[in-house]
Amino acid sequence: RASLSEWPLVILLSANLIWTTLCLGGYRPETMVITSILNGLILIIHLLGRVWLKKASGIHPASWWFLPFLIYAAANVLWVTPVQWLGWHDWLWWAQMIVVFWVVLNGIHRSVTRNTLLGVIVALGFVAVGMACYQRFSRPDWLMMERIQADQFLGRSSGPFGIPNSLAALLVLLIPATWVLALRRHAPAVRKNWKMRIGGTLAAALLIGLMGWGLYSFNSNARQRLDQMVTESGEWTRPIMWRGAWNLFKENPWLGSGAGSYNILFEKHRPVVYQHEPQWTHNDYLNTLSDYGAVGFVLFFGAALAVFLRCYFRRKSKTTSAALASWDGPLFWQAVAVGVLAFSIQLVVDFHFKIPALAMVFAMVTALLLQRVWKFEHPRSRQLRPLEKWGHGIAALVVVVGMVAQVLPHYRSESYRYSARQALDKLWEYDNSDPAYREKLDFARRGLMRATTIDPHHPQAWADLSYATALRDHVETTSPQILGKEAEGYATRALVITKVVPEFWIRRAVARDMQQKWFPAGHDMVKAMLLAPASANLWYYQAYHLSLKATGVPQARAAVAYCLRLDPGNLAAQRLRQRLATGN
Repeated sequence: RASLSEWPLVILLSANLIWTTLCLGGYRPETMVITSILNGLILIIHLLGRVWLKKASGIHPASWWFLPFLIYAAANVLWVTPVQWLGWHDWLWWAQMIVVFWVVLNGIHRSVTRNTLLGVIVALGFVAVGMACYQRFSRPDWLMMERIQADQFLGRSSGPFGIPNSLAALLVLLIPATWVLALRRHAPAVRKNWKMRIGGTLAAALLIGLMGWGLYSFNSNARQRLDQMVTESGEWTRPIMWRGAWNLFKENPWLGSGAGSYNILFEKHRPVVYQHEPQWTHNDYLNTLSDYGAVGFVLFFGAALAVFLRCYFRRKSKTTSAALASWDGPLFWQAVAVGVLAFSIQLVVDFHFKIPALAMVFAMVTALLLQRVWKFEHPRSRQLRPLEKWGHGIAALVVVVGMVAQVLPHYRSESYRYSARQALDKLWEYDNSDPAYREKLDFARRGLMRATTIDPHHPQAWADLSYATALRDHVETTSPQILGKEAEGYATRALVITKVVPEFWIRRAVARDMQQKWFPAGHDMVKAMLLAPASANLWYYQAYHLSLKATGVPQARAAVAYCLRLDPGNLAAQRLRQRLATGN
């Protein structure tokens, strides 16, 4: 029987995983407000349980192996990264994944609670498949939380996530184990001789080939995607992002460019043929190497490799057929290991550790697998010493203080900022005389004021507030000089915190142009151009700045022409070019 301390953990872990997965995988910061509260509560209950219980099990040795990385990553945020607010955002992802791993590994021991948690994970996989079928056959543009699917993903199901690759990662992790569950009663494959096994493997390969041929022949979306890959000689966007990450790593090979810094520092390595915002490297191994350097990479993935080797070389070699066919038998856990390996391989081409739900389910599954493979003798009858109880109690108090003082303000501020910025980015859909324009602008400004109040050290919120203040010039009769001065103050607050973000210099340049400070604004634009020389968006702002002076119009024409060469579909640049051509 499971102890009473295990059931609250299982219930909270299950509820958190379901909540986070069904809310677009936890991508949105407002989701992470609740997710982080639940993760903190899970850790607090686990720690207090060890204080309350008279007897408790020992801590699994593998639990400690990932803590050095977490400590190093925090030090990297404090002293290395130039973008601390993004660094803490990244660190919290790692921390919550390791917390889930720790609690499941050390807090879920009995078969009934372990199987309950596994059942929830598998059930969630079936729910995700059902959502994917609804998208595929009923509403291709449907997403959770009343969102609309991006045009680039239409026809490719993503289930509860925002992108199809996230759904694929969940299924890759779960499918091998669910197949074994479906066939576990007789498990005939493992009792065949080697000839039958080879024949079965070849038959499976042939079946997969036939399925691929059928997919290519009868699915136009799949055929178009494969033809595009052949025409372009394979994937072309990911190698660009990978080269940027590798260049950043070479600049700082030991400590990296700083936690969470990739998307910002990629700008100086951006090629002119690529104008998308990468956000992450689309390779979790390379992303870790770029952000945290060789030290961070070895501390995390080296520890993971050490755990794997320790389990591999101490595995049992003999197993009865009855055990193979059982729910808790080696065959099932071998299939789980195959899913974990497949997920790990897929990290080469995507950023699954940056999707909280995927990181959580991976941590849960690997912890349960490790319990089964790495047999650690838990001394359940051991009486905890008073010093141990005090240590766990103090740790729980530290978690409470950290949640209240740091984690919740961080996510709450970002949730207000994120919603506000989305509103600002949609203003182009309305004419500035439309009441909806003023309504969304006011909503965004209130949200950004709230974000900066909650977390005054959030530079992106200050920069976005500068942007919203400048846009008020379209709907208010207030003097542009007054609005410009206010916007300049907000942008300066952002630049005081960090000077490596090109957008922050652009915001101050725009604010200074509103005050007719043309030369100081030009200085800010030069700073931005040095940070992001191949950004089409930056060249548009440079062209706009130059067009404000008659002497700068020829250079403005050249700048807007270069902007459209980088991004021919830039509507704002097209309008500016037309205005410069007509002299209006």
